[in-house]
Amino acid sequence: MNSSFVFSSLERNGIYEKLPSELGRSLVNDPNLQEEEKEGYTKIISAIPPAKFKKLFETNISGVFDYLNGGADDITLSLSPSDLGIPFGGDINWSLSKTPPQEFRERVKVVYGIGNILLGVLVVLIVLLFLLFRVAGRAVLLITGILAVVLGGVGRLFLWVVSSNTPVNAEPSQVLLRLLSISILPDIAISWLFLGAVFIGVWVYLKK
Repeated sequence: MNSSFVFSSLERNGIYEKLPSELGRSLVNDPNLQEEEKEGYTKIISAIPPAKFKKLFETNISGVFDYLNGGADDITLSLSPSDLGIPFGGDINWSLSKTPPQEFRERVKVVYGIGNILLGVLVVLIVLLFLLFRVAGRAVLLITGILAVVLGGVGRLFLWVVSSNTPVNAEPSQVLLRLLSISILPDIAISWLFLGAVFIGVWVYLKK
């Protein structure tokens, strides 16, 4: 699982520029804040430069991908108000190994090293495709291409479902999920569609 793909997708789709205003507007819908807090935090969040959001995201998400790829045995997240230009408040640190309850930690540990597992599955699939090509011939290319196009279409459909089900008065977490979805999911879907088109194109070329 590649963090570079996620970071480039966020930057290419202008998510860092959208975060301050979008999150700022959503704070009024946060049920955990008092009215005076909502007004104060809205002004603070809206004034945070996109570059600071980018640094915060890349620092913390890199740690998550390290865990998913088996490169680290713990997930640690940190937030320093001073890094975001907020003149008050102490640093916030979160660690999977120190977070109760135990049941939650055990569930997250199930995905430890999932990146390496997915890479292994990809290698196996490539080998299987090669063997099937040797046995079934060019038809495998067409079938694979169609499957990839279908997966890309399903990704686009899922994106539409996520976008259409975002509440009008969305809370910050819902806004963040929507922004991440509209950035990353289209790029993944396009990758599958492109891959499918390549397989189908090769099939057409060999069929001539």
